[in-house]
Amino acid sequence: MFIIRLKSFFAFFVFFMIGLSVFYFSIQELIEYSHFHEVIIYSWLDCFTFLFSFFVFIFSIYPGYIAFYGVVMPEDKSKSVYKIAIIFFVMSLVIPIVFSFIYVNKIESKGYIKCQGIPSGWMPGMASKYVTNEALCLKKDH
Repeated sequence: MFIIRLKSFFAFFVFFMIGLSVFYFSIQELIEYSHFHEVIIYSWLDCFTFLFSFFVFIFSIYPGYIAFYGVVMPEDKSKSVYKIAIIFFVMSLVIPIVFSFIYVNKIESKGYIKCQGIPSGWMPGMASKYVTNEALCLKKDH
């Protein structure tokens, strides 16, 4: 039983730390969007990863329950946990779309211009570069 609890604690720790890391870095990126620098590289993935981190946190609950209580989570509790996980997953797909429309409209209303092409270091369709002056479009990203 000790080995099972130890393995469960390790699984809990891994999922929790991954979720915490993703949450931390996505919060940093989302806060950076509110500073409105001369060059903004906007990616819908930042909002997705913020919400997806809660989905990952949910998966730390099941092994955490086994690690702390030493028994498998009752079926009724596990069903409710998985329903919550599905809700967070759907939210992590829908809310970034809404956030993208709102944020892009906001920065365009502030006078930002969308640059043509793909920002350096990004895959096609993953990010867009917005600048206050068209001359900044030609400048390399940091």
